[in-house]
Amino acid sequence: MASMDDLLREFVGETLDMMEAVAADLVAWEASPADRCNIDGIFRTIHTVKGSSSFFELPRITAAAHAAEELLEALRSRRAAPDQSSVSAILHGFDHLRELTR
Repeated sequence: MASMDDLLREFVGETLDMMEAVAADLVAWEASPADRCNIDGIFRTIHTVKGSSSFFELPRITAAAHAAEELLEALRSRRAAPDQSSVSAILHGFDHLRELTR
């Protein structure tokens, strides 16, 4: 049976892997902010990070992921327009999440 430390190490590894995998979506989205497919992929990754970090009671990661998720949801539902400001906020959010996860 895996210990909590083992599960936490697995969470860190998987989170960093997911964030690396979504990097291409971030670059593509930065080039074309109106592309819905990229926003959806980025949202799914953030949603997964938020849920997993909540399970492990990691409030700083959960809060950062939640903030990014809220902005992405506003973009997905078209309550906010995808522009350079929103792209920059999401890119900054991903950098912050990577720092918190390491």
